[in-house]
Amino acid sequence: MSASLPDGYVETDQWTLDHVSWQLKLVAAVFALVAIVVTMGAASGVLYLTGAEPELRIELSQLLVAAALGLVLHELSHAAAFLALGGRPRFGGKAWTRLGPVLYVCAPDSYFGRGAYVFAGIGAVLVLGALLLAVVAVAPAGGALSNVAIIAAVLNVAGGAGDAIIALAVLSHPRDARFEDTGEGFVVYGPAAVGSAG
Repeated sequence: MSASLPDGYVETDQWTLDHVSWQLKLVAAVFALVAIVVTMGAASGVLYLTGAEPELRIELSQLLVAAALGLVLHELSHAAAFLALGGRPRFGGKAWTRLGPVLYVCAPDSYFGRGAYVFAGIGAVLVLGALLLAVVAVAPAGGALSNVAIIAAVLNVAGGAGDAIIALAVLSHPRDARFEDTGEGFVVYGPAAVGSAG
């Protein structure tokens, strides 16, 4: 699969985290809370279906491992999606943005269609969440692996709040647009206007 820019496409717009209003941050916080509740409910359902008691008792060491693993796996899911779509992912982080501190994966010099770019953001998070819940289904209930997988799944979907903001911004652009993830946000490309010099 190729992530190259089609002939005749030019830069038409840029979007960065500076575009995020306080209202959108509030929406993201609500989304994160809802995603956490839904994921915990799904994990309880998985435990119930396996015959286990849907109860989570986690030790501090498990919580720390789960936090690190959840963040790393979340970013790796984006990287895997970019790779699958023909991009070349790069990892980075920022101590402070309008959304707080962030880790990120970007794919400079790779250009994705609207649907592909949304999948790399949201779809990858959902796939990872399903995989982590599958681990909960097969791991011994109440054990370290099951507990870590549940917390990692919760952190993964909570991290998806920022991805959802980006997806909303992407979906506001035309279907034929291409997107380059720069780590600061994204650059939008579209067909050059007829008769434009360029």
